[in-house]
Amino acid sequence: MKFFICLCLIFFTIYRCFWNLEQAPFEQWDEATNIGVLTETISRKSIPVLMYQGKPFFEKPPLWYYMQLISPFSPRSLSAAAGFLTILLTAYIAWKWWGTVAGVTAWIVLLSTNQLFLNNPAGYFSTHTFRSADVDSLFLLCFLLSFYIKRPAWKGVFAGLAVSTKGPLGLLPILFSPTAFGWAIVITIPWYLFMSVTFGWPFLSAHIGYHLAQRVFTPIEGHTNSPWYYVQLLTNRQVFFAWELLAGSIAWLMLKKRWKDARVRSVIAMTVLCFFLPAVARTRLAWYIIPLYPFAALVIAAAVGDFVKQAQQKT
Repeated sequence: MKFFICLCLIFFTIYRCFWNLEQAPFEQWDEATNIGVLTETISRKSIPVLMYQGKPFFEKPPLWYYMQLISPFSPRSLSAAAGFLTILLTAYIAWKWWGTVAGVTAWIVLLSTNQLFLNNPAGYFSTHTFRSADVDSLFLLCFLLSFYIKRPAWKGVFAGLAVSTKGPLGLLPILFSPTAFGWAIVITIPWYLFMSVTFGWPFLSAHIGYHLAQRVFTPIEGHTNSPWYYVQLLTNRQVFFAWELLAGSIAWLMLKKRWKDARVRSVIAMTVLCFFLPAVARTRLAWYIIPLYPFAALVIAAAVGDFVKQAQQKT
């Protein structure tokens, strides 16, 4: 029975991530830009420098683009594969930590989260998904691996890969591990050093000053959503169906004092941080909250697993 359930979930995961993947046209934000970067970099043979509209591309770190340049598959396929592995990894973590029911629960929660698979759910502007040619899926896979792996060196390597995919948020799982932090720096510094030496202030001003720092302190490019924007997203069932389960799970784990378990504390902390960090930034886009979903699924899985365990002990 367990094998049959697992097989069904695998097939449904493949369906959600890959079915009709190439059917829709590329979205202007940011798929069309990413495709333009890949096309122009290839035509100009400018690697390791990414190019777009006749100029070096400073907006994002390079890992997703480098992987796509050497991949025989389409840009969306790379993202879909990373999303597929992220779902399986989340379910595996829940299973290893809290049992079979927890693993299935985490799996179902992610499969039922429309924002991970559909553009503009419930009418909210949201074009970055596990099915789009964007960096988010690869970032999230590296981010989750860095969170889960115990060895500091490997935690740092995957954190560095996450930073090299999207930015400094990738350091979040290793903030209190100096060894892991050192390895992350080893992974990320070559590209940043090369770009700084090659392009100097224009790179630092655009990549760090505008695309990182200014997004935090000012609403750039007209993205002036309210501080309650992410609350609205998470409480809309067409975006995230399980918000009541998440709130109830946190309450259950706190009331039952399961927060004393370091694993439970860690997934609750990551869920809270992945909500509040985008919320306090002044530039607010729907897909900034995507890193929350695997950790929310793990919180729900921990509570459901604990509830089932207690019920079994009483019978």
